[in-house]
Amino acid sequence: MSCLIGFFSAVFGSLLPDVIIHITSKEAMASAYGYLLICMGIGTVVGGPVTGWLFDATSSYRPSFYLGGTTMAISAIIMLLPWKLNINKDTEGCSDNVLTENNKKDAVYIVQSLVSTV
Repeated sequence: MSCLIGFFSAVFGSLLPDVIIHITSKEAMASAYGYLLICMGIGTVVGGPVTGWLFDATSSYRPSFYLGGTTMAISAIIMLLPWKLNINKDTEGCSDNVLTENNKKDAVYIVQSLVSTV
């Protein structure tokens, strides 16, 4: 099982830049990747102490797994926002899922506003 986790964790290094460029643009890639790394860093710094605090309070790791699953579900919902913006707006005859310039600006604005609230 650990081999599978190690094999599939390479997605963070290889697919994230492509997905970021697909959602934003090549020009905004550096800023978007920076925001992503800030959010990942906050989760890394806060996650361990919160898990320890939850274990001390409940003597069980179960609430920590619930919290981790909830935050991943919230992240998945947030990642659906740019896709939803793409579906609802006119793509000028494009049949693929490439975001238009207006949708890219909307997606960047949503990500920036979410990061600024953290």
